[in-house]
Amino acid sequence: MSLNYEDYYKTLGVERTASQDEIQKAFRKLARKYHPDVNKEKGAEDKFKKYNEAYEVLKDPDKRRKYDALGANWQSGQEFKAPPGFESAFGNGGFSSNAFGGAQGVDGFSNFFESLFGGSFQNFNQGSFSGSGHAQKGRNYEASLPISIYDSFHGATKSVTFERPNQAGGLEKKSYKIKIPAGTKDGSTIRLAGQGGPGIANQKAGDLLIKISVTSDNFFSLKGKNLVHKLNISPWEAILGSKIPVRTMDGEVQLKIPAGSQSGAKLRLKGRGLKGKGGEGDMIVELNVVIPRTVSEKDKTLIEELSKQSAFDPRG
Repeated sequence: MSLNYEDYYKTLGVERTASQDEIQKAFRKLARKYHPDVNKEKGAEDKFKKYNEAYEVLKDPDKRRKYDALGANWQSGQEFKAPPGFESAFGNGGFSSNAFGGAQGVDGFSNFFESLFGGSFQNFNQGSFSGSGHAQKGRNYEASLPISIYDSFHGATKSVTFERPNQAGGLEKKSYKIKIPAGTKDGSTIRLAGQGGPGIANQKAGDLLIKISVTSDNFFSLKGKNLVHKLNISPWEAILGSKIPVRTMDGEVQLKIPAGSQSGAKLRLKGRGLKGKGGEGDMIVELNVVIPRTVSEKDKTLIEELSKQSAFDPRG
């Protein structure tokens, strides 16, 4: 089969040295003008297909690097044959895009494209499909949502707005109310069914996958389902032992500090961590013995007397 070389840089009207931002801006400008949902003129859809194909290759730095490996001496329309082993250098030839910022693809990629990258890839808005246009569920979108440890423990409802691709190849804002279940861990994913890219051939739309990140505050940090708190104690509290009030997510408790506690020791409050599916976590209290920077004359006298009378040798 005779193939013609496609100069994707020329297609988008950018230099081979163009930045990723310049490539994205050039594509969006062309997509807004020639997208089939916007431009009904004859030939607009074919032009959009060419722009979309060029962007699919150049938007990903790794794919672009491999395309550039063909060399800069090819002329657009020149008869072309892929070098031996070139396709295998791409693994399975698949493209994948998970971040917001793509544009809706239109079926019908060139033979040149398929000779280099294979006939199957994942397009941002239309899911995984092949050049033959088989029916497929729409592409999933991904986004991230930071929440506080308090929201992670108690649960919450968040009103958020995300940018997502529209039919014209640009971005639009869409608002959601996201329910955060009590006990949501860092790295959890909340799925909003049907809020992803449109399906092909009357198939279901994709989903919006929201990845939760739990942010630490000045009191708590989170490790899995365990809440962690660093508690400052005095040297005499560590030496003699004590009971200290400590705040938990469920209220204040009296924490017993064993006599002779060392800095860095960890005390566990059972069942005071995140609760939810898979059981409940604990609250881990890490002791931090704090040495006073200044002392009164009375305290200094007492400490000096202790140093004279005590037989303790930390290096013994």
